[in-house]
Amino acid sequence: MKLECPAFILGNGPGLPGNLGVLSRCFTVGVNRILDTGFTPTVLLWMDGSFYREKAAQVDASEALQVCSASLANRRWHIGLHSWSGQDALHHHAAPTVLCCNGNTGCCAARWALSLGCPVVYLLGMGAEYRDGRTNFYGVNPWHHRPPGAETALEVMQAERDRLWDDFGERLRLARDEADLTEIAAGEEGMDQTELRARIRQAIAPE
Repeated sequence: MKLECPAFILGNGPGLPGNLGVLSRCFTVGVNRILDTGFTPTVLLWMDGSFYREKAAQVDASEALQVCSASLANRRWHIGLHSWSGQDALHHHAAPTVLCCNGNTGCCAARWALSLGCPVVYLLGMGAEYRDGRTNFYGVNPWHHRPPGAETALEVMQAERDRLWDDFGERLRLARDEADLTEIAAGEEGMDQTELRARIRQAIAPE
């Protein structure tokens, strides 16, 4: 089964529109701290154990379908998928049951959505930089501190974004502001989130 609908990937960086409610009937994959915006995506995806340690209560209370690396799935409702991580991860192809990530969870989410059969993937809030020793993709995060060589870590994230565009540029789009996002969402037929989550469960079920 393929999801033949656009996907909206919601990162935590700059450029994320303030009103995400226009996506309430769209397929959305929010990463990490997206719940801090007050918006509940179709799927919440994370690849970092420190995120769940910090946000466990918030995540557990969310209605989002909760997807993560199998090694991080520690609740019965977490959907733990096989994952490839590290610099060789992008040599592997994402699949509905596989996550591929080399430092940028938003890019991981985009590859996963494409593997589900989404013909177009819109990227929002996918910026990444340090300000005052903090990352704007993590925000205020007690588990994350700027390590020596942090700029190198950000270069790794940028390289993954570049690789995503090289591999799938014809299927990727940027929603640049709230007006743009509202126009895009208005053109979509829309679907009840409960039904959409059921379709995703079916799409990632083992054959």
